[in-house]
Amino acid sequence: MRFGPHGSIRAVSTNLRYVIGSLLAAGTLCAVAPAPNAPPRITGVSITPADLRSGEHVTATVLTSGDATRVVAHVARRELVIPRVKDGVFSGSAVMPHIPRFIHLHVSVTFIATGPAGNSDQQTTSVKVN
Repeated sequence: MRFGPHGSIRAVSTNLRYVIGSLLAAGTLCAVAPAPNAPPRITGVSITPADLRSGEHVTATVLTSGDATRVVAHVARRELVIPRVKDGVFSGSAVMPHIPRFIHLHVSVTFIATGPAGNSDQQTTSVKVN
């Protein structure tokens, strides 16, 4: 397999390692450590199904940086704790409560990830309720 006009993927990878190694040795490039007490980051949110209906199971999955210790969802003046599955992955499901058939709306859900120092990050998404 070729990787452009410069050769194989292996050759490009080897050259890249050499360049990065040279920059590190010269002190030109250094790894950036996270700041002390930096808040956790929410890197992704998924709510399925996209269109919610009464009685359906809804699943929320939140991907975070590995230092998040707790994730909660705020929706309609309620706070729901999203269980931690493993480092950086929080996921939970519930059954949608009864909503009259004539109500169609968009609901904002705010996810808040909290770190061990109590600092936090949040992300808001909207879901359609039919």
